Amino acid sequence: MYREKHARERLDLGNRLAVGFNMMGFSQGMVQFADSKAAGLLLIDSVLLTGMVPALSSAGGSARWLLWAAFGACAMALMEAFRVMLSRRDSVREDRGKSLAYFANVAKFRTATSYLEAFRESDGERVLETL
Repeated sequence: MYREKHARERLDLGNRLAVGFNMMGFSQGMVQFADSKAAGLLLIDSVLLTGMVPALSSAGGSARWLLWAAFGACAMALMEAFRVMLSRRDSVREDRGKSLAYFANVAKFRTATSYLEAFRESDGERVLETL
């Protein structure tokens, strides 16, 4: 990252770390946004599907075909919502290396002080690389 690209003046490590943490926070916010939308869609589709089942047996003619089309669309949306929520399963894990920002690695520390000591002793370039 450069302060001025034409002068090739790089940002100092502190500013690059701040940008890295901001990018990570934005990414995590997008994941939470997608999960909350999928959960809302799951709830609404479940309510619609349970309301449509009794109506399918009593409707006749073209209304029945319209209800079946809506039922199919809700069922497909329900499957997509499940797919979004299950996309981060453990079986699809990539080797990230040890990172002081990744939850699985942070959770391995026994106490908060041991994590803080490891963070203070870490190399800034390595922390930036793992972000």
